[in-house]
Amino acid sequence: MLAHNRRYVTRVMRAIRQGVDRVNPHLVLGYMSTDTSYTGREWEEWPQALAGPDRLAVKWRPGGGFYTDDSQPCCSAKPTRSAVNSAASRRR
Repeated sequence: MLAHNRRYVTRVMRAIRQGVDRVNPHLVLGYMSTDTSYTGREWEEWPQALAGPDRLAVKWRPGGGFYTDDSQPCCSAKPTRSAVNSAASRRR
């Protein structure tokens, strides 16, 4: 299931890059990940798909977490999730 999801998201990202390239091949794309694992977290192929054949820079933002500093547990949860995502990308 996760392999299917990774391939599907990779295809979507390639299609987005191709569509953008028709309008502005120099436009930098980005990705905001989610906290869910059902996407498969394909940290190697997804940036390549968004970078396209010209290997443009890709912006990346870990998702989830908080948009306010009002709650202390939220302030520590996002860095923890980001670290877990980073470690997972290195195991591949």
